[in-house]
Amino acid sequence: MTNYLHALRHNSDVDVEASLSQLEASRSAYRDTYSEAQMIAPRPVLHASSVAKTRLNNAYGKIKQLGPSLSGRTAELQALEDELHQKVWPYVGEQKVAMRSDLGIESDD
Repeated sequence: MTNYLHALRHNSDVDVEASLSQLEASRSAYRDTYSEAQMIAPRPVLHASSVAKTRLNNAYGKIKQLGPSLSGRTAELQALEDELHQKVWPYVGEQKVAMRSDLGIESDD
């Protein structure tokens, strides 16, 4: 998502299309992996994953809704990127911690 926002900020059609394609591929891979994890992951991991997935989906929805209309609009793009860093990425980090804990690996966090 961050790469797509950066591409929109720089207003390059080639970069925007490539970043959007990468975003869609990453989202599809995440969705498939999440579906598989639901069958085998323990509850603490599933809970952290569910929260992260919800936040990722909400951010993705906002970005897709606004998408190319934001091209070159620095302030709006920065606000979305700030939101990712404050309201999404910390929960993805918590998911990582839960997964590492389940595997018995100490976290650096």
